[in-house]
Amino acid sequence: MPPSGRRSLLDRARQSGAELLERCSALLTGSLGAADQGALLAVVARLGDLDAEADEVLDGAPGARWRKRRLRNLLASLLLVPSRTRALARSDDPVQAQAPPELKALLGQAALRFRYKDFPGSVPLASADGRPAVADTRAALTAALADLRDLERAPVVGNGPARLETPLDWQGAARAATRTALCVLPMGLAWLATGWAAGSLMLLGTCVFVTLLSANELGAAMIRRIVLGVLAGIGLALAFRAFVLPHPAGLTVLLLALVPVLCVTAAGLTFRLTAVSTVEFNNFFLMMSQPTHLTPLGPPLV
Repeated sequence: MPPSGRRSLLDRARQSGAELLERCSALLTGSLGAADQGALLAVVARLGDLDAEADEVLDGAPGARWRKRRLRNLLASLLLVPSRTRALARSDDPVQAQAPPELKALLGQAALRFRYKDFPGSVPLASADGRPAVADTRAALTAALADLRDLERAPVVGNGPARLETPLDWQGAARAATRTALCVLPMGLAWLATGWAAGSLMLLGTCVFVTLLSANELGAAMIRRIVLGVLAGIGLALAFRAFVLPHPAGLTVLLLALVPVLCVTAAGLTFRLTAVSTVEFNNFFLMMSQPTHLTPLGPPLV
């Protein structure tokens, strides 16, 4: 199997964090030119891309909510480090602007801790320097290293604290609710008015996908992948019911028939481009392939 998207996402978060800390160390030495400043901003933008990918890559995996919250805690902590170091480097007070040598060394050690998982020992963060700017930088660095340790642990039950607070957006919530209602209500009314045999299944799918995508910034791009997975899953499920299990079967026979398909499609979960399609393929394949459904294998089901 190729490496999982989750492992790749976490590795890229570590490498981006290491590069960010290395550039922050260079910022304190005064060796960061205009091009380097642009590179620093590019790393910050890359952290934003990792945040956007978290839902797409981690959803559906064990401990997804736990990992997403800790990954976003880590990204929030990392973003504080360049903010604090820039404030320290740009201080009008020459005493405040002069960073202690050990702080630069600590940034370098922390970067190594991010870049290499087996980096020996811990990074000492205690200091006698009591300047507020230095203390703020150290605090941000301490939080980033603590979040990295949390992210490396195995997922546990529960969400844990979220360091990055999400502001309330009542207008966005109203727009999402309106979009959901404009899709669900007509589908439900059409089902009730016509008595459509497949109306319950269609309404179920509408509720699930519209609710998930109405507030998703990547909804328009994701729906194309979802539709491909849904169509492929339904198509294979109909063939499965027609040729493999056209009649009700016991649980053992059903599992022996379904598991090989799921094992093959599991490979699709390891690629970012196919992960979303594969999840929906499996969902609809399982939902539609089981011959114990009351809905006959005729036009209503199709």
